[in-house]
Amino acid sequence: MKTRSILQIIAAVALLAVSACKKENIIPDPDPTPTAKTYTMSLTAVRSSLDTKALSDEGGTIKASWSAGDEVAVYNRTRNAALTGKLKAGGAGESATLSGEVTGIVSAGDVLDLSFQSRDFSGQDGTLAYIAAHCDYAAASVTVKGIDAGDKIAVQESGAVFNSQQAIVKLTLRESDGSPVSGGVSSLTVNAGGTDIAVSPAAAADVLYVAVPAVSSGSVSLRAVDPNGAPRSYVMKDATFAGGKYYEIEAPMDCVVSSDSELLAANKSGVPKVLLGADIRMTGKASVEVSGSLCIEMGGHSITAADGRIFFVGKETSLTLSGPGTLQDGRADQGGAIFNEGTLTLTDIRFSGNAADQGGAVYNEGTLNLSGTLVAADNTDGNGAPANLYLAGGTVITVTGPLGEETRIGISAAGSGIFTSGFSDFNASADPAAFFIPDDPEFTVTLESGEAKLVSSLSYEYTVTAEKTYANQQALLEETGYDLSAAKTILPTLFPKRNTPVRAISYTYKSVDPQGNPAELSALIYIPESALDGSKALTGISLTSHGTMASAAECPTMRVQFEGALAWRNYAIVMPDYYGFGATADRPQGYLDAENTAHNSIDAYLAAVQLLKDRNVEIPDRLYSFGYSQGGFNAMANLKYVTEHPELGIRFDKVMCGGSPFDVELTWNLYTDGTFRNSLAFVPMTLVSINETKQLNIPYDRLFKGDLLAHWQDWILSKQYTTTQISNLLSPDPEHPAAIADILHEGLIAGTGAAYDAVISVARSYSLVSGWTPPADTRILLFHSKEDETVPYANLASMTTYLESLGIHEGTAPGSYTIYEGNYGGHINAVVYFVLNTVSGW
Repeated sequence: MKTRSILQIIAAVALLAVSACKKENIIPDPDPTPTAKTYTMSLTAVRSSLDTKALSDEGGTIKASWSAGDEVAVYNRTRNAALTGKLKAGGAGESATLSGEVTGIVSAGDVLDLSFQSRDFSGQDGTLAYIAAHCDYAAASVTVKGIDAGDKIAVQESGAVFNSQQAIVKLTLRESDGSPVSGGVSSLTVNAGGTDIAVSPAAAADVLYVAVPAVSSGSVSLRAVDPNGAPRSYVMKDATFAGGKYYEIEAPMDCVVSSDSELLAANKSGVPKVLLGADIRMTGKASVEVSGSLCIEMGGHSITAADGRIFFVGKETSLTLSGPGTLQDGRADQGGAIFNEGTLTLTDIRFSGNAADQGGAVYNEGTLNLSGTLVAADNTDGNGAPANLYLAGGTVITVTGPLGEETRIGISAAGSGIFTSGFSDFNASADPAAFFIPDDPEFTVTLESGEAKLVSSLSYEYTVTAEKTYANQQALLEETGYDLSAAKTILPTLFPKRNTPVRAISYTYKSVDPQGNPAELSALIYIPESALDGSKALTGISLTSHGTMASAAECPTMRVQFEGALAWRNYAIVMPDYYGFGATADRPQGYLDAENTAHNSIDAYLAAVQLLKDRNVEIPDRLYSFGYSQGGFNAMANLKYVTEHPELGIRFDKVMCGGSPFDVELTWNLYTDGTFRNSLAFVPMTLVSINETKQLNIPYDRLFKGDLLAHWQDWILSKQYTTTQISNLLSPDPEHPAAIADILHEGLIAGTGAAYDAVISVARSYSLVSGWTPPADTRILLFHSKEDETVPYANLASMTTYLESLGIHEGTAPGSYTIYEGNYGGHINAVVYFVLNTVSGW
C-alpha cells in the first residue's frame, strides 16, 4: 500500500503458520556431506512492495497484490547455487502461500534468496499492466531451520517478506511552459543509473508509467519524440528513486532541435518554445511556414538557408526569435530570411548574407516588434544593392525595448514618413539614425515626435525664371480677363485676407517626356508673401491643374490663371505647365495622358517644395489635388500616380475634381456620335496628341479629312490657336455648322479599322475608371453640372460606379467621395460654382 506522493511499504508481516511440524520430526543436524535432492517448500509470502501482476492506480495510490500462479525462483546464497524448480502462489491477495518442489543442495542454516520476475526493464509500453506482467522484480530471503524426513524444508521465519527492487514512476510530460505536450509522445527513453530504458506506448500519450532501477542522488534524463518527430528532453539532477517506492513527477520537457527536420517537426507540433541545440542548415528549398505560435531561443546558434527563404509568417500566426543568433543566406523574391504577414518579434538577432528584391533580411506586411541588439546591414537585392528590412503597406516597427548600441538595421519602406512606434519610450536620448540606415541613399532617417522618420534626401533641382507680386487678389483677377462680377459679393467672404500680397514664382524643373526620356518642364507657384517672410505659416499646398488649352500662350507660366486667386486662402498654389506648353512648347502636348501628366505634376510639386524649403518656408502637412475640366481629370490622375508610387511618401488629404472626363473611352464615344457639338476642337487635339506623343505613326488621312487634313499641323500642332479659334476654323459658317463626321475619317466614326483600334486602345489606357484603388485616407470631391455641354455628365456616373465597385461609398470622411451635382449651367459657367462648393472647405 502507498500514499499518492510515495509508496508506503507494507511493514506488517502476516503471522501465518508454516505447515504443522512436530519438534521431534525436525532433523537438528545437517548431513555433513549433503547431496542434491528434491525438496518441498511451503511458506507464507507477504508483498511489502507495490509491484505485482495486479498493479492499479487508484487516485494516485498504487495497489499491489499477488496473483494465483505467480512463480518465485529460489537461490541458495550460502552455497552460491540456484535451485531448480519454482514456488507458486496458491491464491491472490496481499499475501499468498508459496509452495512447490525445488532441487539442489540445501542444509539447515542455509540462506535462501527468493525472487519474483527478473531484473529486466526493457520493452515497456508506459502502462502499469505491462510493468506488472514483465518488469515486476521483488525479492525476499529466508533461513533454513531444518529439513524433515519427508524432505520438506522448514524456515526460521514465520513468512517471507518480499521487497520490490525497482521504483515505479508516473511521468506527466509537459511543455516547457507547463502546458500539456500536445498530442503526447510516441517514444520515450529514460536513462536511470546509466541504463537506457525504452518506452514505446501503443498510442502517443503524455502520461506514462515507467519501472526504473533504484537510483541514489544520481542524474536521470528523459528523451522523447512526438508523433511529428519533434524531440523533447528533461534532466532530473540529484534524483533518488528507492526500490519499492512510487513517484509522481511532472516533467517540463524542453524541445531542443539540432536539424532542420527537427525544427520543421517542432513547428508542425505547435511546440510553444524551441531551443536550438546546434547550428542548423536547411536542405533544399525547405522553409519553415510557421504554424500557430512559434518561439525559438537561438542560444548563440545560426540557421542557414540552402536555396530558399527560412521563415514564412502567415496571417494569424506569430514567430518570436530570441538571440543571440543569426539567420543567413536566405533567398526569395521578397523577404530573403523572413516574410511576415502575422506577428514577428525579434530580440538580439543578426541577419547576414540574405538576398531578395525587397527585404533581403525581412519583408514585413504585419506586426514587427524589435528590441535588443539587431544587425541587418549586409543583405542585398538581386543586383547586390542594400536590401535589408522592408516595411510594406504603411507598416511600422514597434520598438518594445532598448536597442543595443551595436544595432544597425538597413531600412526601406513603401513610402517615406514615420516608421517606428515606441522608439523614444525606450531610447529617450538616442538618435534613430544611429540604429537605422536607409537602404536607398536618396533617403535619410530623422527624429520626429519621438519616432524614427524616413525622409527623402533628394534635392529636387529647379531654376527660377520669373517672379511677380500681386498687391491684392483683385489685381490678379483683373489680369485674368475673366468676368467674375457674379462672384463679387462672395469673394470677401471666401477670401477675408484678399487685400494682402501674393507672389507668383515661375520655375523650371526636371521630369520626363511621354516616352520616359529626361525633359525640363516649367511650372508656377502662387504663395502669400506672409509665408515667404515667415510672418504666417501656410495652411496648405494645392497642386492645381489647369483646364484644356490649345494655345501655348495660355499656360500658367505665360498667362495668369484665375486659380491663383486661391492663394488668398493662405495656400501655396502649384500650377504646372502640361507637357507641350511652357518650357516644352516646341513639342506636341500630351493631352489626357494621365500617367505622364501626373508624373510631371508630382515632379513640379516636389521641386516647389524644395524651392520653398530653400526660402525657409515651413512645409504644411495639408496637401490637395485640385482642378476643373481637364484639370479635374489630372487632379484624379495625380492621386492615382502617388497611390502607385508609395515610395514618394506623398499623401493627398483631398482631391477635388470638377467637370472631368474620367472615362476617356466613354467621352470619345459620345463625342464621335455627334452628341456634343462643343467637342469639335477636342477630338482632333486628342488624335494629334496620341499619334505624335505615342508615336503611333498613323497616316493622317486615316484620321482626318477635308480642311482639317490639309491644315492639322497649323491649326492643332502649332498651338497658335485657342480651342474656340480651332472650333471656328473647323466650322467657319455659323449657318451651316460642321459636324464631327465632317472632319474625321469614316473608320473612326464607325469604330473600325487599324487606326481606330490603335487610338481607342490608348484612350482606354488614359481612362481613370479601372485598374487602381484610391487610398483609404483621402477624401474625393466630385462636381459636375448636369447642363455641361462640353464634358459629358455621364463621366460622373462612370467614376462613382467604379468607386462603389471598390467599396468606396458616398460620404464626408476620408476614404469616401462627395458629389456636388445640379443644374449649374454650361461647362464654363459652372466653374464658379465648383470653386464656391469646394474652396469653402479649405
